[in-house]
Amino acid sequence: MILDILTTEQFTLATTLHTNPLICLKKFFHRDQMQIGFYFDYSQSIYRQLKSIQGARYSKSFKCLYVPCTHAAFNEFKALGYTYKIVKTQDNTSRTRQSPEKSALSAITLTDPTNEGRKLDTDIQILTGLEKITWQDYSFFINIQYSQEQTDFLKTLYGSYWNKKHGQWVCKGTLQNLRSLQKQYQYWDEATYQRLVELTTAYSQQGKLIIKSIPHDFAKLEVKIKYASKAVELVKKIPLRQYDPNSESWLIPRDRKVVERFIELCKIEGYTVREQFSWEVEMPLAKSRNGEKWLKSVLHGVPAEQLELMQLYAKVFIRENYSYQTMKAYCSAFRRYLYSLPDLQAINDRTRPEIEDYLNAIALEKVSYQELNRHISAIKFYYEKLGGWTKMRLSQVNRPKRAKSLPHIFSLAEVKRLFSFVKNPKHRCALFLAYGCGLRAGEVVSLQVRDIMIDRQQIFIRGSKGKKDRVVMMPKSILPILQEHMQQNSPDHWLFPGQNRKRPYSRSSLRNIFKSAVAKAGLDSRHKLHNLRHSFATHLMESGTQQRLIQKLLGHSSSKTTEIYTHISKGSITQVESPLDKLGLGEEGKNVKK
Repeated sequence: MILDILTTEQFTLATTLHTNPLICLKKFFHRDQMQIGFYFDYSQSIYRQLKSIQGARYSKSFKCLYVPCTHAAFNEFKALGYTYKIVKTQDNTSRTRQSPEKSALSAITLTDPTNEGRKLDTDIQILTGLEKITWQDYSFFINIQYSQEQTDFLKTLYGSYWNKKHGQWVCKGTLQNLRSLQKQYQYWDEATYQRLVELTTAYSQQGKLIIKSIPHDFAKLEVKIKYASKAVELVKKIPLRQYDPNSESWLIPRDRKVVERFIELCKIEGYTVREQFSWEVEMPLAKSRNGEKWLKSVLHGVPAEQLELMQLYAKVFIRENYSYQTMKAYCSAFRRYLYSLPDLQAINDRTRPEIEDYLNAIALEKVSYQELNRHISAIKFYYEKLGGWTKMRLSQVNRPKRAKSLPHIFSLAEVKRLFSFVKNPKHRCALFLAYGCGLRAGEVVSLQVRDIMIDRQQIFIRGSKGKKDRVVMMPKSILPILQEHMQQNSPDHWLFPGQNRKRPYSRSSLRNIFKSAVAKAGLDSRHKLHNLRHSFATHLMESGTQQRLIQKLLGHSSSKTTEIYTHISKGSITQVESPLDKLGLGEEGKNVKK
């Protein structure tokens, strides 16, 4: 068997010779198959030789070079002549919060303690990487090696999520989840499975209530009651309640005191209450106008000797109504400038050559144009607002020449393919809006339910870049997916609520969804979420939409910003016939071939 070749005596003899470096070999399951990992003290020559083995790759997860666990790959490694040691894989499966003795399934006698009622253990281990499924606290805890196919399946289970602390998947202990897991893995024997059917059925029939908001109706809440007769008696005592036979739910007034008392009484009865609404809304730091929080954020970690100067600098942004993002970026760059000064007291005596020497050092780090320009802006901002420099003196500090690069865009076919790999209604709706309305990532996640004006077929964009509001059209094709998202997630304030419903979905999460869809669609990995906005403008221009209207939809202050899309749209450029086409070389080549 592979990796079972050297005996202990052979290994000891080989390592005492010290003729070659020692490499530790370890098997692990990765990318849907078994791999051989190479662990060694870093050496460039060793790394290059191991990298030359066919199929060799580096894993960030396991922090090693690895090759497929095959005889061909292993023989190719042995041919290099290195001494090696086989490290047996330890069973380091993470444990659940309680011991199995305290589990609700402790009374079940397993057919094999080491196998835990598993069927076809070897096949399961090879094909799916499944290690263990534990029932505990009315939840299933699933230990499984990473596989994109299995990850997609586990995400379909009700209430599933990845528990990073314990390194396992967790899902609700419902009967439907049990059936899905058994169908996928054939994990439990018949006796264990039937006992779990009884437990999950009892769990599914426990009294539960779901209280959620009603989009576009902030005066009411929707209450769904299952297996809770006393909760029905309680809801009937609420004034102005209504029963909706279509949705089989109760509509109650959104009165905080009444609803909180109702929830308290239901919990006393032992019912599970899921609250899919929020009483209060927490504005993200960038959207709030809380100057104290802004100062606390940008001044965090500033040394005591720099604190007074940084406070004066940061307060200018608040006083003059700059955005938080601008304040944060400038303060970060200015702090670096302060660290470079030998004496803070001499900051106003700095000469232009001294400032240019500092900027030259940053430029030598091969930073981007935007990064270097940010440092220049931060320094100029100080000397303009606090240093008393004149505009003529400020203009002597030159900015770098800006590259005239064109944005990358998707073709219509690529956009369609990209969206076909996004299945979650919430994620699809967010990406549809980014492309269909030409929105920035921050504008998408900042949308509120009240901003969707279905009757007017418009979407209101509040406080976007430059503190400007604007109105864009609402694509007709987005209405079904928008309604599906609202029905499934019941947003009450933010159109795309985060895990904490008081706060909106994060921009980083939206970008991760986009990156995942790009990878699944097999598109260029250099594409960014903002390219959907570029594609929106370019496709509008190619379809004959006036540039002035596109400028208005994008919220550009200057028409020069919108003109960039004239350089990448097909337009009249594709109508120009190249002189090469007049030579008829393509037809001549066909004749020669014949």
